[in-house]
Amino acid sequence: MSQENIFSNGSSLDYGIGYHNVGTVLRGSNPVVSNAVNARYGARLGHLPPAKTGHFALMSPEVQTQTNLFHLQYLSLMYGVDIKAITPEDANRLPGSRLLVPYINTADVKIVNGPETTTWGLPAEIVDRLKNKVLSHKDMQNYAIEGICPVDFKITDTNELIADSSRFLTEIRTNYQKVDMESNYPVGLMIRPDECDGGYGNATLQEIKGKIVFTPNGDIEGTIEFDDWESALKEARQHVIASSKSADTQVVISRLIDVEDSPGMTIIILDGKPFSLGWNGQIFNNGSRACVGTSTFNPSSAHSYKIKSDYEEESVKALTDYINEVAKDTNSDLSKVRGVVNVDFIIPGPKEREYLLKTGQDPDTLYVAEFNPRWTNGSDAAAAVVWSTTRRHTPDEYIRVVNEGLLAVDKEGVSPGDPEQRYQTTIDLNRRLREDGSGVILRMPGYDTLGVIYWGDTAYARAEFLKVI
Repeated sequence: MSQENIFSNGSSLDYGIGYHNVGTVLRGSNPVVSNAVNARYGARLGHLPPAKTGHFALMSPEVQTQTNLFHLQYLSLMYGVDIKAITPEDANRLPGSRLLVPYINTADVKIVNGPETTTWGLPAEIVDRLKNKVLSHKDMQNYAIEGICPVDFKITDTNELIADSSRFLTEIRTNYQKVDMESNYPVGLMIRPDECDGGYGNATLQEIKGKIVFTPNGDIEGTIEFDDWESALKEARQHVIASSKSADTQVVISRLIDVEDSPGMTIIILDGKPFSLGWNGQIFNNGSRACVGTSTFNPSSAHSYKIKSDYEEESVKALTDYINEVAKDTNSDLSKVRGVVNVDFIIPGPKEREYLLKTGQDPDTLYVAEFNPRWTNGSDAAAAVVWSTTRRHTPDEYIRVVNEGLLAVDKEGVSPGDPEQRYQTTIDLNRRLREDGSGVILRMPGYDTLGVIYWGDTAYARAEFLKVI
């Protein structure tokens, strides 16, 4: 446990700058996609470091929309500090020490620089290795660290995607036939470009009742059915290319498996020491494989509860060992690093456990889906709750927020109405909920759907919010 400020090792900072550069997690994507993501999420700012003189949200001029600037006024009220938008040019002219906390530490954060600027987060070299799906899958295979196990996969590029996917499908079918599961375990693939993130750019394909069901970006609303695998794979290839900057992007093709639960885990690294926020739950829309929210993890079955009990503590060591291996390979010194990293796990469902058992593998296997060397829905929400409840930014307080109850919904459906009135209604509701030890925070208002954080008694807080909004 630690009562140490996660942003500062005791030094006093003049300026704290938060930078929600979420669009750069899609740096391998078409610029239209990444720019749209930046515009929508630009004012989401849990990861704001406390400072003694001023607090800022780093925003390029085009992100400083009326909606986003009004949202900063709301966050200022919720956090109890005055938060202003600032351009990179103006940030570089601030007269004093400044700490920049980006959503993810990629090359674009260097737009704020100079001897008085400190950037928070994992070194960019480690970020690149963890974030890249192709590199991370190769590393998982090469390091062979117990507890860091990917689902069966192949690596190819978009030029060979159709041929290699077809061969992989044949291999999967053959393996299912060997254990008499070809009739009750649907064959499927998940295709992910090297720089995809949060479902953007992904393609899933599954054979269901004689049809090949293609789902782009994990979004079931975009689902298309095909009569044959070749047509479906052609569509998937076009989707990957259209979502990427390059026409010959490398991709990871994974076997699509039966899933029981998909917990995630965030660890905060302070000078090389890990502090886990525990396993969190991921929220999915029906039939979707793209995460649309995060909550405190509640196992959905006795098996998931057993896996959590058996693996949660071990998974912290496994992830730390993995990061240390990446640090060695990239000549990075973690002893002076402060940052955050997330891993998404997969707990196999009944069909996958049966397959593992019949093939002589451990049915209690815990798979790794991906690494996210950045703030996430959950950790950023925890930071926002710490701010709004005037707690200290320490690992202990972040853990306490998660344990007391945390639910972050990326797109909460609401009735049409005046966005400014939504703020006031939410402020009034939060004031009332606080009397019972709960609360609600708007993260990304001003759209048809709202990003909302509920904390404390999350079911009650959400019910009350949906009642008034």
